Amino acid sequence: MKKLRGATVIIALFALLAFGCATAPSANSSSPAAKPGQEVKIAILHLNDVHGHALPYSDHNVSDISGLAAITTLVGQTRAEYENTLVVDAGDYDTGMPESDFFKAEPMIVGYNLMGLDVGILGNHEFDNDQTVLAKQLELADYPIISANVYSKTTGKLLADGAYITKEYQGVKVGIFGLTTQETITIGTPAYVKDVEFRDEVQTALDTVKVLKEKEHCDVVIAVTHLGLYEGTASGSRRIAAKVPGIDLIIDGHTHTKLDAPVMQKNETSGKDVPIVQSWQWGLYVGKGVLTIKDKKVVGFDWTPVSINDKKAVKNADGTTTVTPVGPQFEENPIVHQTLIEYQYKVNQILSSPIGCVATQAFLNTDKAARKAETPLGDLVADAFKWTFRDQNPDFGFVCGGTIRTDLPAKDLTMKDVYAVLPFDNTMYLVTLKGSEVQAMFDYFVTIKQGNGAFPQVSDGVKFTLNYDTKKCENITINGKPIEAGKDYVIATDSYHATGGDGYLMLKNASKAFDSSIWMRDTFVEYLKTLKTIAPKDGNRFTVVGSNPL
Repeated sequence: MKKLRGATVIIALFALLAFGCATAPSANSSSPAAKPGQEVKIAILHLNDVHGHALPYSDHNVSDISGLAAITTLVGQTRAEYENTLVVDAGDYDTGMPESDFFKAEPMIVGYNLMGLDVGILGNHEFDNDQTVLAKQLELADYPIISANVYSKTTGKLLADGAYITKEYQGVKVGIFGLTTQETITIGTPAYVKDVEFRDEVQTALDTVKVLKEKEHCDVVIAVTHLGLYEGTASGSRRIAAKVPGIDLIIDGHTHTKLDAPVMQKNETSGKDVPIVQSWQWGLYVGKGVLTIKDKKVVGFDWTPVSINDKKAVKNADGTTTVTPVGPQFEENPIVHQTLIEYQYKVNQILSSPIGCVATQAFLNTDKAARKAETPLGDLVADAFKWTFRDQNPDFGFVCGGTIRTDLPAKDLTMKDVYAVLPFDNTMYLVTLKGSEVQAMFDYFVTIKQGNGAFPQVSDGVKFTLNYDTKKCENITINGKPIEAGKDYVIATDSYHATGGDGYLMLKNASKAFDSSIWMRDTFVEYLKTLKTIAPKDGNRFTVVGSNPL
């Protein structure tokens, strides 16, 4: 805990005195080298896309799910069972929950420090802030945060702590390297990624594996990637597995994929099947695998997802609800709990007051619904964007489904609820485009796969058909009229998309662009206050024909 600061130091030290140690990072094995024919077992616990869920949280009316304190208990149990244990985070620890966002992911990193994480990598959401924030996160972490393909354009050096690390277990040398998706160039905040170079993932992997094999003399190579699992080998972690020989295991993230078993991808050069694993999202599951190595070669890999304090709510005939555990239940490590709960206390003091709006029913974003079709929550946010500039009379408001991160619950709403739905520090923008550029924007809509964060949500006054069968955006009207190529249209959106984020490069061609400096969360709150009471309703703004899934 050498990098814990201020109150966090005091809290952590108190917890250590009261409860004893949490868990320590895995050191190189002290056991003698394995004899010929002797098996070496390496247990691997991995997380990805935790997105600030450092503390237990509620999910669909079930509370106290997951959290780093419970996961730390699993880590401790695994380290007690296996001499050789590796604990990994595959990126996107940042952005998601108010307790973490307020403190720029400090609770996540402090929790990982106490857990004894062995290694983490950079995900795309580690670029949701400027590089000074990332530098502080790297300095705070007691574990290495790596990525082999992310460089500063200014210095030409790696932005992470390194490209790879090595560990030795009973004479078996293991090389672990990181990769961050090149999509970050497109989906990252333009102001924060303009000075960052994301190098080709395959070429970087080829070069790094060569170094690990020839210079470091590694027997086993593990790629920890934030690339995503997609159909085919054109992109993501499957591309790495297919194109780069010499990798024994890929621990992936980015697409929040829920797996029951490893995905096996054949390497085109060696013909070897390479296992790829992900552990869903938000710490709901931890991937637990065991590599078996004999004579310094991998001969087996067993893997299972471990749910963390999952529960099921069942409504009874009398109207009451019964909550029952599902899967293993882990006690919270008291050191981690006591340290992290202080962040929640601080945030609750700031964000717990009602804002003056009651949601009589929940606005759901189940399975990232706002990335696949029109949703009541998407309509609500887009309407708020348009309302922000009501004095300027914009033609419509526009937001992307990836901006909307979770449900808006049925309750007397607080700022904390709003922070959970809209965690990004984006400001409200007004852009003026010619009709030809607006048409280009709608044409871009139909190229976006369902599930991608760039999927559109629009305000009242816009209607269209997203036809994946014809690959056209059809029947477009704005305020009841077709788009006129030479006419000026005024659009209310957020700073991320106004500056070309998510591939909306046509917005950068605005003849006029005005940054209001109003946080999108704040304007959403003010809009909700005017409504006082809200309930989901079908806006009938656009129709999806066919499908185009990720």
